[in-house]
Amino acid sequence: MTTFYNSLVVNFKLLTYDLNSVKVDTSLFTNISNSFITFDSNLIQDLNRNAVVSNNSGLQAYSFYGDFVRPNLISFTLDLDSNYLTLNFDETVNVNSLSISQITIQSLNNSGDVWMLQEGSLPLYSAPFLDINSTVVVIELGFLDLNAIKLLTNLAVSSKTTFLYVTSQLITDMNYNYVNPINTTQALPVSSFTPDRYSPVLQNFDLDLDSEILTLQFSEVVNASSLICHEFSFSYAPSFPTNSISLYNCSTQVINDYIIYIDLGLDFLNEIKLDTSIATSRSNTFMHFPNYVVTDMNRNFVTEILVNRSLQVRNFTQDSTPPTLLRFDLDLDTGSFILYFSESMDASYVDPTQLFISSASILSNTSSSYQLTDGVVQSQDSHVINFNLTKNDLDAIKLIRDLATSTTDTYLIFNINNNTTPFAVDMNLNPIGAGSGLPVYNFTEDTTLPDIIYTHLDYNTAMLTFLFTEPVDVTTLQINNNNTNFFDQSTSTSSPPLYSLADGSSNSSNGLIISISLSPLDSNQLNFIWRYGYYPTHLYLPELIRDMNGNLITQLYNGSNITRLIDQFIPDGVNPSVISYNIDLNTGLLAVTFSELVRDILPVHFILLNNNQSYNLLTSSLLTGPVIQGPGHPPEVTIHLSTMDLDEIKALDQLAISNTTTFLSVSNQSARDTAGNLITPISLLPPLIYIPDSTNPHLVSFTFNLNNGLLALTFDESISAYSLQYTQISFQSSFQAPVAIYTLQFPNNSQVSFDGTTKLFITISENDLNEIKIISVLFTEVSNSFIFLTQSSIQDTFSNPLNTSNLPIIVTQFTPDVTRPSLDNFDLDMDTNTLTLYLSESVDTSTLDVSNITLQSYYFTNTLNNTHQQYTLQSSTTTSPNGPTIVLTLGYTDMNEIKKLTLIATRPDNTFLSLRAQTVSDMSGLQINPITNGEGQPVRIFVPDSTNPSLVEFQFDFDIGLLQLTFDETIDISSFDPTKITFYNPNYTYTLQQGDLSNVTQDSTSLAFYLEKFDLDNLKIRSTLLSVNSTTDLRLDMGTVLDLSYSQLPSNLDVRTSITFVADTTNPRLTSFTADSNTSLLYLNFDEPVDFSLFNINEITLQSSANISYGSNYTLTGGVLNNYTNGLMTVLEITEEDLNVIKQLTDLFTCENNLYISVTADLVTDIRFNKVDPILQTSALPATSPICDDTRPRLRLFYLDMDADLFTLVFSETMNVSSINYTSFTLQAMSETTPGDLKSYRLTSGSASPLNSPTVILYFNTNDLNMIKSLRIAESTVTSWLVMDETAIQDMSDHLVVPLLNGVSAHQTDLYTIDRTNPVFLSFDLDMDSGIISITFSETVNPSTLNPSEIAIQQSSNITTPTSPVALTGASSLTTDYTTIINIQISSYVVDKIKLRVDLATSNLTTFITVSAATISDMQYNSLVPVYDDNATQVTRFTADTTLPTLLSFSLDMDGSQLNLTFSEAVNASSFDPTLITFMHLPYYMYQLTDAFYDELNGKILTMYLVDLDLNLFKKNGH
Repeated sequence: MTTFYNSLVVNFKLLTYDLNSVKVDTSLFTNISNSFITFDSNLIQDLNRNAVVSNNSGLQAYSFYGDFVRPNLISFTLDLDSNYLTLNFDETVNVNSLSISQITIQSLNNSGDVWMLQEGSLPLYSAPFLDINSTVVVIELGFLDLNAIKLLTNLAVSSKTTFLYVTSQLITDMNYNYVNPINTTQALPVSSFTPDRYSPVLQNFDLDLDSEILTLQFSEVVNASSLICHEFSFSYAPSFPTNSISLYNCSTQVINDYIIYIDLGLDFLNEIKLDTSIATSRSNTFMHFPNYVVTDMNRNFVTEILVNRSLQVRNFTQDSTPPTLLRFDLDLDTGSFILYFSESMDASYVDPTQLFISSASILSNTSSSYQLTDGVVQSQDSHVINFNLTKNDLDAIKLIRDLATSTTDTYLIFNINNNTTPFAVDMNLNPIGAGSGLPVYNFTEDTTLPDIIYTHLDYNTAMLTFLFTEPVDVTTLQINNNNTNFFDQSTSTSSPPLYSLADGSSNSSNGLIISISLSPLDSNQLNFIWRYGYYPTHLYLPELIRDMNGNLITQLYNGSNITRLIDQFIPDGVNPSVISYNIDLNTGLLAVTFSELVRDILPVHFILLNNNQSYNLLTSSLLTGPVIQGPGHPPEVTIHLSTMDLDEIKALDQLAISNTTTFLSVSNQSARDTAGNLITPISLLPPLIYIPDSTNPHLVSFTFNLNNGLLALTFDESISAYSLQYTQISFQSSFQAPVAIYTLQFPNNSQVSFDGTTKLFITISENDLNEIKIISVLFTEVSNSFIFLTQSSIQDTFSNPLNTSNLPIIVTQFTPDVTRPSLDNFDLDMDTNTLTLYLSESVDTSTLDVSNITLQSYYFTNTLNNTHQQYTLQSSTTTSPNGPTIVLTLGYTDMNEIKKLTLIATRPDNTFLSLRAQTVSDMSGLQINPITNGEGQPVRIFVPDSTNPSLVEFQFDFDIGLLQLTFDETIDISSFDPTKITFYNPNYTYTLQQGDLSNVTQDSTSLAFYLEKFDLDNLKIRSTLLSVNSTTDLRLDMGTVLDLSYSQLPSNLDVRTSITFVADTTNPRLTSFTADSNTSLLYLNFDEPVDFSLFNINEITLQSSANISYGSNYTLTGGVLNNYTNGLMTVLEITEEDLNVIKQLTDLFTCENNLYISVTADLVTDIRFNKVDPILQTSALPATSPICDDTRPRLRLFYLDMDADLFTLVFSETMNVSSINYTSFTLQAMSETTPGDLKSYRLTSGSASPLNSPTVILYFNTNDLNMIKSLRIAESTVTSWLVMDETAIQDMSDHLVVPLLNGVSAHQTDLYTIDRTNPVFLSFDLDMDSGIISITFSETVNPSTLNPSEIAIQQSSNITTPTSPVALTGASSLTTDYTTIINIQISSYVVDKIKLRVDLATSNLTTFITVSAATISDMQYNSLVPVYDDNATQVTRFTADTTLPTLLSFSLDMDGSQLNLTFSEAVNASSFDPTLITFMHLPYYMYQLTDAFYDELNGKILTMYLVDLDLNLFKKNGH
């Protein structure tokens, strides 16, 4: 590229193609000594058009600067079909420096699966279209690398998973500069990716019947998980065998590789071994399978091997391995023994007597084992041998407790003596070796239920004997728990049994026979049942015992769920006797123990006695018996002594007072055993256990009389009255969680009486009685009258303390109080405002009604007499508890009303009291005795008022400004001065400045007046004053007001309590507003102070008319309050965003009376949080004298996005996009350009974003964009400048924009986005006459980057036939300008190659094109979007070849009768007619051929062979 400046020095830049071509030749331009140029006179002219002097000898360079720029890898392609990796560099590189191991392929641009190419992969130098040193390096991937890449399932499976990074050691350029490395975190994406589409091929297979492995070797890595084993078939011949065996029962390791190992299953191996026609040697081992049996990593099916072309095994290994016992199964239920061998076995050789069943893997002294004695083999020759254990062997195994009970103690050992005869042999008589400790594989435990064969019962020996069908486990014997049931006949087990054994034992060992020793009780009970006519001849034994494996005895007998027959039993004949007895005087129980079970017990034959006294039981009865205490214990009978018997015994002072004074005598008539044998008589038998009386007495009931205080207590046994503890008695209001409890405290005045039995009478003291009456929830009714005595409150005659477990108990009967209370006297204290009443008894203060109490000026008062006054209480209260004294606090109203009456309660002699019966009631609800007028009771003690008045509270109504002051007494309203009142809190104080007494109202103790508006507004401005009741105090200075006694308030009296506050509820109003568009300010005026800290700007809506339904409107989104104070006016600074949106609205705020405001109630509140009155959008408030926009807009920011084909302009305000003049915008490569230097370009048209906004987006049209790119403008931030006329655009007020001037104020882009969009191939034209192809792209491309060899012509859009496309190798570009259309001259060689194809480029229907990403780049070197051969682009305009071919030359070989014709282009051999050829020897001879033989091959040279007739005629004529 040359410059455009006339000068002595002319600079031009070599084209990339030329530069790379120079670099290829290392003898040129490597230093100054080999840097020469030659040129002719057409090189250049001077300014007078004189041609330069040519130089053919070579002009040496004046200075030389070598290539020190490191090459860059700019793109790469990967073809897994052809195994080619193609690297494209930005300059010629030295292939000899290539280090393939510096290349790593990865699945992501920054990580993922990776593979580094290995040494040994060789560059491909044989490609005819590549120089050895070039910008393109083609690498043929080696077998190792190719398979390693395919093994990684996330790597190189598509263009999105194919990235490459290299180190600097990969390669150098021709000047030995190392390539720039590509980091793994910024890996280069593939520009063209061709997946693997070739089917894998099974190359060989090996079959090893010894190791049981089938080995498959494929041409490439296959996906092991896709392998279908059962689709492989073996046969004895390579084609059409009569039988074959399909592979089954196989497994493979899921490891992807080109070699796959399949483990052959036992079943398949045994089947193939049994068929002697297949796989006995290499000669009869062949394999075939369908194509879907396995796929490669790209899911290409394997090449099918047909049954008529079966593949012979490569290596075959015959079976020579001795058989082994793989596993064995043992079924102890059926006695079945199954042996599984590694191969088929000869069943006739199997010898069970050589088998040992062991509990461990080896025989030892610590393990159990058993050698079989016999066994019958049940199966034929097979790899599975089955035989049955004998009954003796089976029982013997079961009896060994730790042998063959589960899989953990069942092992098989054989051939331990190394006998010459093996335990078993295979079908080839290979003997099996010794086996040690083979664990059982499938173990079936014994689940058969044991059964009883014979039963025998012997009463003489008390022995029950069973004979079982199999050995049983005596440790599981369960005699009791209804497991041994006796019936009187063979019957259904659903009927109740006669008797079930309760106990028993056995000394038998595990085996078939078990004997049980019956307990005495069981033996006696069975005798009893027999004596009463029932015959226990059958048994039902549901869970009596289990076999050695825990199987419960069967419940079936002869196949049914019925009882079993007992063979024999012998009855009992021994007399019973008394062994011992126990007596418990605490419970009254006499427990007698007999030697056996007894019946017919008569307690009247039992006598307690000693040497001095005796007692024959009279009314006692049998409580329980006979019962069993436990295993080995005799029967026991319990006799319950009656109350009379027990009391009589306790009354005897010498009998049964200890174990030495207690003996028992029984006659032979007292009882008999179950067999009817009478008891043996006894006398003077001492007790085994003697228990004296230790029972604590209980309080059974009580009564209480509130009139005389008599308390009567009743106990459950005799007690000692002398043991009573008076103060241990308590009364309570409920059984649980009582509200009230009272414990007796005054025993001195009480009285106690005793009736000598169980009753005790107590008269409680008067003090205790009165205290009880005070408790209002105690002894008012039965439900709240309970008593509680402590354990030490009283004792029985045996000094046992009281049992309190049943306490408290409720009263059985009580008498309530019926006495009325009365007033004894009263005191009145006017200084402390208290009235004290003294009553005759305790009263319920909750019943007090002060409105029944009247103060009088005399004992009798007449209201008609002016000298008499009286006052009935209204507001007085008391806090006194229930009792005889009540202290009343005179209420505020009562106190002031009494003080207003000057004739009452000013001294003792004018203070009397009367009351009605309803005044108060006692604790029983009885009303007080009344005191009537005329019987007025005089005060006992009187204290006059001597306290100055004080302020009690103040109330303030902030809404209307009303202040009300309340004092503790009547004040003089004429003395009131409001300017001495101060509101204050820790933050603010305010003293009233004005006061209008005409507004003051009054009553006896309070005054109220209205604040002036000046004071009220000042209070509102101080937001924390009077905001809530507890935050503001009121201070009244001395002299604010006087009472009626002319006593003034103390100085600076602060009141902090009892403040009543009525909040301000009046809403503020927005009264007026104005706005300034230039300063963005909005002025708002309110009728009262508002709290701008709560200002919500987004509640303001600006409208173009009073009614929002007409015209535009906008609601503000933000802003800043400039005078942020609480007052009547604020200034709001509108945000630039809001102002720009407002300016977009052409009918709003344009100084044409079109600015109104509406606000919601949420805009702001006053100090008391009252919301502003809303201004409705249908009646908006008009602005007062608004100031409109008069400022020209300016450009602030310029963003250029060459990838999105647009540029963005950000202005100082909203712009009118309809005013855009595209021709007023100029893009240039620098801040200042000169006319004609081709560094600037003025737009011709375009489009813009439709909305008026400060941000305007302009879109380039295609022509402008391509022109900008062709002028090399806007290729980076450095070359991106904007110049703009003032007519380029206007704001919403039609103000012209401030211009950007060339060389003065040109604006460089603030943000530049480079073009990253790949150019797109749009269309192409092909002229077969001229050999020119014209290609149109989506954008300007750089012709210097054209690589025609990446372009190919094919016959259809998607190649489905074996024909291949034709690449434009050797073509050259006819276009040198930067443009969107590139014209290419196809080489004659390629043109002829195309013409040779009758199916290619003969019309637009057979002309399609494909291009790779490396075909060409745009101006930012973005590679072309490829067009693949499965979606090729059809030609747009096709010009067929219309040039007639020309015969250029011919040759004739008379010896070989061969004639060669050479044409100017390829011809169609099928159209050749040899009879149209005439040989001439002018003017004498011409001869036309009659026929010929020729090769029907299209091409530029046509070869034919003359027939004998024509050849002979030639030879004959001699011409």
